[in-house]
Amino acid sequence: MAGKRVKRPLNEEDQMKKFVAGALAALLFTTAAQAQERLVFASPAPAPTPVHAAVLEGWAQRVTEASNGTIEIQLVTGGTLAAHGQVLERVQSGVVQIGWDIQGYYPGLFPRTEVVALPFGFETAEAGTMALNALFADGTIASEYDGMHILNLFTFPNGHVLGSTEMASLADMRGRRMTSLNPTRQDIASAVGGVPVSLSITDWYQGLNRRTVDAAIESYSAVPPFRLAEVTSHFIELPLGGNASFMFMNKDVYDGLPDEARAAIDAHSGPEFDRLMGSFWDGAAAAGRQMIEAAGGTITIPDDSERAAWEAAVQPVIEAWVQATPDGAAIREAFREAATAN
Repeated sequence: MAGKRVKRPLNEEDQMKKFVAGALAALLFTTAAQAQERLVFASPAPAPTPVHAAVLEGWAQRVTEASNGTIEIQLVTGGTLAAHGQVLERVQSGVVQIGWDIQGYYPGLFPRTEVVALPFGFETAEAGTMALNALFADGTIASEYDGMHILNLFTFPNGHVLGSTEMASLADMRGRRMTSLNPTRQDIASAVGGVPVSLSITDWYQGLNRRTVDAAIESYSAVPPFRLAEVTSHFIELPLGGNASFMFMNKDVYDGLPDEARAAIDAHSGPEFDRLMGSFWDGAAAAGRQMIEAAGGTITIPDDSERAAWEAAVQPVIEAWVQATPDGAAIREAFREAATAN
């Protein structure tokens, strides 16, 4: 039977070695912790918005894990650090390092990108997203993002007419008070005979419920997070343009990161992520449509004749954008071709 091992007491030399080893481990841990840079990612969307759990949280985790301990991305939602229309300034000033927002909240800064907002330009958010990124990659719209490191450009799905009262045709738009998120959709409201009303999307529920507005031009993807199925009943389903959005970093912050950190960001921010984002929003729109149907909403899909009438009505909006935008006609054609190809 083997004898029981007796643990000898540490002598002074052994105690010193143990102390040095422990101190070295602590030093290495502290150095590693200090070397990991935290990047705060501000989302202006309400915390329950599905894009956080379905896309952005996973993206942040994948990049963090791929960075070999050089960065940690912390997603902060709900507009806590930057509301819509504030994200660009907060990233540029260094309050946060990453953010996303809708270009429509920054009138005049992204005129070429706003090709996405034109009606009858694309069918699905995935197709529109890939077309938008094609214009960025070939330099057509790249100058609008100087000083930023673009992680993803995407578009929300096409807007439709979401009405709180009975409406089914172009003729029914006359005199209707209509709210929307971007200037192009406000122009569309005017072009179809409506009266554009500027209202924050967080106030749409009350506006539609109290009939201070009669309709909104918006994607079905907004229906679940803003509970719009509770205050709308009639819908006209036409491709009335998207809302371009951008996810970006301060370029100086990006350039100052270690090679491993930049490589991790780049590996998870290319075409595959672009397509994932577009596909997600198509799914969100489908979920919103299902919610409308479950609530008993009436969805009208115009026939060819009625669709042609809508296209004619909004043509002045398209022409005005083309004339006001350098190379507008070529940009619109390139976008539509790329969207069709995707």
